[in-house]
Amino acid sequence: MTSMESQIIAKLNEIVAGTLGLDRVELAPHMTASDVEGWDSVSTIQILVAIEAEFGIRFRTAEMASIENVGGLVSRIVDHLSERSRKAQA
Repeated sequence: MTSMESQIIAKLNEIVAGTLGLDRVELAPHMTASDVEGWDSVSTIQILVAIEAEFGIRFRTAEMASIENVGGLVSRIVDHLSERSRKAQA
């Protein structure tokens, strides 16, 4: 895992814990929503909205539906941040 991915997971731990009202969450790339107490379809939307706000990105609907686990979510965030960086340099 890269440094950037580690930083993103650390931030996701904060976002997920805060959204679900938990003291702490320790996410790992292989984990899914069903691995985290209280993470259901409604909280998924709340978590995704919080992620978009935190990272200044916007997920497309089809893209959200294709995310299978935390590792996939991290990859999508990295992709969006990289794309934003490329556009800013152009």
